[in-house]
Amino acid sequence: MFRDEKYYIGGYSLINMRNRNEIRVVEAMKEILPDFPEFCGCEICLEDVYGATLNSLKPRYKHHMTIILKDEVVTDEEIDKKVKKFIKKITGNPNHPK
Repeated sequence: MFRDEKYYIGGYSLINMRNRNEIRVVEAMKEILPDFPEFCGCEICLEDVYGATLNSLKPRYKHHMTIILKDEVVTDEEIDKKVKKFIKKITGNPNHPK
């Protein structure tokens, strides 16, 4: 079974349906993490910050043919604020032994 096979329905792949905030959160994390040298930075902690931030934002899914008529924008400031919040939270309580 191919990795993306589970995304197929009726011969069509949904693998490229993405939350538009995903890359924005990654970019914010890259920019903000250097300001938190006490942050662990392991894969688990990075995924925890990424997942918690995305879960706290209104999802904005799109596909390659999406036409956006009205967009409820998630601001960069909102993303930055959430990333910082979860970096601090996970630094204080990592999901693994310190």
